[in-house]
Amino acid sequence: MTWIPIETAPQDGTRILVYDANPFEEYDRYAVVKWEDTIGTFENADGRSIWPTHWMPLPAPPSVPQASTD
Repeated sequence: MTWIPIETAPQDGTRILVYDANPFEEYDRYAVVKWEDTIGTFENADGRSIWPTHWMPLPAPPSVPQASTD
């Protein structure tokens, strides 16, 4: 996967991985966010606004083996 300019990011509530070159807090440099129409910004799980420069789709989750029923 490659980073995509933020202008093309989905604004339909889809969660995406973003990169912020100038984060307020260093731990916000990379974040999983979704667009929040009510405030017009991307928001992380803590409800904080993030102003990223790039994004990419989240990868598919890993496959988890089914537990045996024996």
